[in-house]
Amino acid sequence: MNRLLLAIGVLVLLSACGPNDNLHFEGESPSWSGQLQVYASDEEMNGNYEFRLNSEDHPVIEALSIRINDGSTTLNDERVTTDKAITLPIKCSGCATLKNTSEIPVTIDWNGNTESFTLHLQQ
Repeated sequence: MNRLLLAIGVLVLLSACGPNDNLHFEGESPSWSGQLQVYASDEEMNGNYEFRLNSEDHPVIEALSIRINDGSTTLNDERVTTDKAITLPIKCSGCATLKNTSEIPVTIDWNGNTESFTLHLQQ
């Protein structure tokens, strides 16, 4: 009897926590690839955007600007770097999350170039 009550209690607690999702988005442009791996609930998000310059035509990145979701998240970096991978962590609580989103628009400006692409939710 005690085990049955314990099992019911655990199930009630787990269902009260609300649904949580691990979401994965991917996309690319001619020069860039991007992805977002995020844990999202109804009220919080925690994850990382990762962008990689795939073109060998640009050995150095300077004047980098990344606008995500029409500017709701931005990165502006004037440093000169040869690192072609950029990680942008996201974490928020009490915020609008990406839980009901299937596409995230991205625009990247670098070295006088601009490319836009969409990160698509992967099933």
